[in-house]
Amino acid sequence: MSFKKTFFKNISTFAVYNYMIQGTEFLATIILSRLLLPEEYGFVAMIYIFVGFIRLFANLGIGVSVVRTDYRYTYHKHLSSLAVWMGFTLSIILSLLSYPIAVFFNNMALILPTIIISSKFIFDSFTIIPFAILSKELKFNTIGKIRFFGTAVQIIFMIIFAFLGFSYWSLIIPVIFNP
Repeated sequence: MSFKKTFFKNISTFAVYNYMIQGTEFLATIILSRLLLPEEYGFVAMIYIFVGFIRLFANLGIGVSVVRTDYRYTYHKHLSSLAVWMGFTLSIILSLLSYPIAVFFNNMALILPTIIISSKFIFDSFTIIPFAILSKELKFNTIGKIRFFGTAVQIIFMIIFAFLGFSYWSLIIPVIFNP
């Protein structure tokens, strides 16, 4: 199969997986909105305001550099180490910001959830290089399957935790383990 056909096939498959993920997340949001209180969503949203800003620094083009270069294993290994170090650094930064965030919102209960959410940067950092390598090899189908499976498992755990009464923790714990 030609490069063009392979590329468009993979892109369209990737798009289908993305739409499936978005649809699944939409349905999960409806279910979770019945199981959780609006205050619990708002509690987590206060933290994610800062997580979203810090996330801007998570990749810094590391994945793109894998896709654009012809270097192999040693280069990938070093970039992977850099990504993990960045993950740890961003996790520490968000953990250090947990107290100022709690003071800003006048809610000291935000400290522990913010510290726990910060570990997501560490888990995410382990997937940057493998996903970049898959992208370089045009294995978008594989990426889509991995992302869809991860999202499905995350949503199942969110719903189970919410049903069992874990409150806002049902929006925090499953997300951490789904890079």
